[in-house]
Amino acid sequence: MPRKKKKRISIEEIKSRAPKIIFYTDKLRINLNSMNSLSFWFEKYPHGKYVVND
Repeated sequence: MPRKKKKRISIEEIKSRAPKIIFYTDKLRINLNSMNSLSFWFEKYPHGKYVVND
């Protein structure tokens, strides 16, 4: 049985997507997908801020 090949995503496609959650500090900007990952980054950078796009 032939296996399905995964669709390759180009870098331009990744950059053009609007990230769901953006966590940022003065020197750092991270695109996140879930609130669990947001809590991880708040533990490391408690003074960080975030924006949620819908």
